[in-house]
Amino acid sequence: MPKAESGLKPERQRKPTIHDVAHTADVAVGTVSRFLNGRPIRMSSQTRIETAIEELGFVKNVAAATIRKEASRMIGFLVSSYDELQITILAGLTARMQSRGRTVLPLTHDGSSETMVQALKFFEEHRIEALVASGDFTAMQGSPLLKGLDTHIILFNNDIPELACDRVLFNDAIGMQKAVDHLLGLGHTRIGLIAGRPDHSSGEGRLEGYMRAMRDGPGVDETLVVGHEWSRQTGYFAGMELLDGEDPPTAIVCASYLSALGLLDLVRERGIVVPRELSIISFGDCDTFGLVGPGIDALSMPAKRIVDHIDHLYVNRAKLRSPTRAFVDVELIIRGSSAPPIQRSG
Repeated sequence: MPKAESGLKPERQRKPTIHDVAHTADVAVGTVSRFLNGRPIRMSSQTRIETAIEELGFVKNVAAATIRKEASRMIGFLVSSYDELQITILAGLTARMQSRGRTVLPLTHDGSSETMVQALKFFEEHRIEALVASGDFTAMQGSPLLKGLDTHIILFNNDIPELACDRVLFNDAIGMQKAVDHLLGLGHTRIGLIAGRPDHSSGEGRLEGYMRAMRDGPGVDETLVVGHEWSRQTGYFAGMELLDGEDPPTAIVCASYLSALGLLDLVRERGIVVPRELSIISFGDCDTFGLVGPGIDALSMPAKRIVDHIDHLYVNRAKLRSPTRAFVDVELIIRGSSAPPIQRSG
């Protein structure tokens, strides 16, 4: 006998869940969760989520029963390597975030696409609240995973112009111009530059500042611009190229403290007297520069101010929906490695 149908109940319409919203908006569930909890996400994702909520008739006040808890309380920190500046910023940021009940997860991507992808996937899996990163190397600039990471991104030191995010950058061009103007004021006209990476915004900015100061002064000699890298080895061999030229410079500015250390290796090896025979200024400071005699003049990059800006952007991001750009000035510290040039015979 067929079963009686009198016991059947009419099917109740299922209420849409956060998973339905995520599917309709084509975003991750965690992204919808961040939106519902008032955390910042990409504007494009926010628009799609709001549209999906309206289409589905999703009621926000039922979210607590359907979403996983948004409580990672973790901040990602991603750089290519740990130099003196990165370490100082990481230490300051860690202390600041600990006071806010947050944990900083530091990773390096060493410039390769593979480690870049691994790092970003790790951060995505841990549902970080924000990513603080130095926007360096082609691996980072071209990563679609970075562009698709739905979290609050704050870049520092180097920029990725096409990425819609907050950034805190140094006034590289103004700082370099300050160093070159100082040497011009001492009477130098042959000023060499050991440049930084041309694919980094910081390298481009420092080159721009050098070129601007030289154009306003004695004019630009392209043979005095060498290097194009940040390493200590580059400083050594670029310094050799400058000093072995037909008309060597009487002063050299290094675009990074690492290249300045390499130049100092060469100077010590050749017995060149600083600053009587060669004036040197480094863009970027380190503890060693205050210990050698004479001390090395340097453009100091204040890490504390960078941390202050990052913390401010992190705390206020929910209020500031459009990307924010902040600039930090560098300070020229004179210790004794620059002086007027000696008059050359002949």
